Amino acid sequence: MSQRKDRREFISVSVDFPNHPKLMQLEEDVIPLAGWLAVCAWIYCGQNLTDGEFAPLAVRRIAGVDKQIEKHLLSVGLWHAHGHGCPKCPQPGERMYVSHDYLEHQRAKADAEALREKRRRAGAAGAASRWSRATSGLAEPPPSDGMGDPKQMAFAMAGATDGAWQTDGKDMPKEEEDKKKTKSSSRRRSPERPLPESWKPIARHKAVAASLGLDVDREARQFRLHAEAKDRRQRDWHKAFDLWLEKSLDWGGAAIPSQRQSTDPADPDVVLGRDNWQLPAPPDGVQAGTRAYTEWAKKTSADHFAERRRRAAEVLAERKSA
Repeated sequence: MSQRKDRREFISVSVDFPNHPKLMQLEEDVIPLAGWLAVCAWIYCGQNLTDGEFAPLAVRRIAGVDKQIEKHLLSVGLWHAHGHGCPKCPQPGERMYVSHDYLEHQRAKADAEALREKRRRAGAAGAASRWSRATSGLAEPPPSDGMGDPKQMAFAMAGATDGAWQTDGKDMPKEEEDKKKTKSSSRRRSPERPLPESWKPIARHKAVAASLGLDVDREARQFRLHAEAKDRRQRDWHKAFDLWLEKSLDWGGAAIPSQRQSTDPADPDVVLGRDNWQLPAPPDGVQAGTRAYTEWAKKTSADHFAERRRRAAEVLAERKSA
């Protein structure tokens, strides 16, 4: 039998344990839970090197079963409580249990500690041997297949294939070199860069903003503040602003007038003032969904500000006739 390479701690469980005579004394629906709880007790003891003694609460938490199940294991003698009368098993401490015949089937604490110490010493000896060879100038033994260091072979093969195209010792023809450079550079993506100081909305942005009932100047300012505050980088800032405008309605940015003071005497904000420029509150049903709010904002903002322009024109006409 080959030596087991897995160095984790293990317990021993016989293949016929599910049919253990003591488990068979229990009700059929209790047997799986009771058997699992018994195994979890062995796991706990093996991990903590307790020689079979354990706190029932800790084991129940591992198994995830009800306290009633432990009473079944006590009743059939797979577990013993403090003060038990089994002559084969040691007495556990108060409020502690012991697993019946634990040391007949599982590794004792002394044996487990001895094995751990043996492994520790073997590891230390191996490390010392490797360190001794390194400091004495002795090389590590070559791989058993005689192929040499795999990493060195990989580098050698890569170097060989790099020069495989031109094997006569001459330089690569200039036209081929230029073609290679052009091909590689065409695949190169344009670099990301911060928002330029000179950037401003273009005609298509203004058209989109007008169709959505957005103030393009305000959106541009918010866009710049966001980009600078977050230190954003983009390859195409015009396309980034396109996306910003599309998302602006979802963010509640519809129809918010510019924060700068207008110098146009016919501007509704100049004629009527800025006290009542806000949109009315949307109905309760509209507030329930983003899509409904977006559609409502488009229509309401257009009507609202068209009415402000109409009223401003009336006020200006009245002033001229007065």
